[in-house]
Amino acid sequence: MYRAFYFLRFSYLGFLCKTVRPEATFGHFGVRIDANPPSSCSEFQNVRNTLYCFSTCLMNLPSLNMFSHDDVDLRCVCCDESPGNGSSMSGTQWKTYVPAFCPSGYTKLQYYDLNLCLKYVPTLTRYPDAVVNCEKDGGDLIRIDTTAKYDIFKNVAGIYAVNETIHIWVQGVKENGQWEFHDGSPIPDVCSLSQSNKTEEIHMRSISDRDFKCVDAAAAVHYCYMCEKINF
Repeated sequence: MYRAFYFLRFSYLGFLCKTVRPEATFGHFGVRIDANPPSSCSEFQNVRNTLYCFSTCLMNLPSLNMFSHDDVDLRCVCCDESPGNGSSMSGTQWKTYVPAFCPSGYTKLQYYDLNLCLKYVPTLTRYPDAVVNCEKDGGDLIRIDTTAKYDIFKNVAGIYAVNETIHIWVQGVKENGQWEFHDGSPIPDVCSLSQSNKTEEIHMRSISDRDFKCVDAAAAVHYCYMCEKINF
């Protein structure tokens, strides 16, 4: 079975190459707490940012319960069990994260070594408003970036498409002729995409009666949508 590290490596390859603040993404994965890491946890040196620390922990530990990164000394600390009452490491620059729970209304599913929280919203909504609503929960529109997640998406969405055809907004925007996720990384060829090539149809939806294949659409059209939030 693939480990979560490989999911992160391939899904966020474009993200890692961009000049962004990696720590800004962790509202999607965990909850930041005001604490220094326990001295009993595993430490790794010369880890350049929070995202690489997260990937390092996933790659080296069988499970992950807490991780911390020091931006100044480039130290990364990974805990595979709940920390006890022992001593904590010194330092004032630690950014420490613990797992987040799925928000109310979401269903938790196992996605490699991560928890995938999904919420199907049957309310007909414009693409920009669907994005805003998902972001209020700390997530985003579902990002179909691996075959495994696409299969999960189809299984969940299929529950609501038994007696009717549904159109679901999924994450995807066409920029300068290229389809991208919201972080600017390219969309892989996972959900087969049919395009009209009309100027205004630069957002992505999935249609149930086409085996949930993807189709372009105009942002102003109202469709259902699915939010995702990924926790470690």
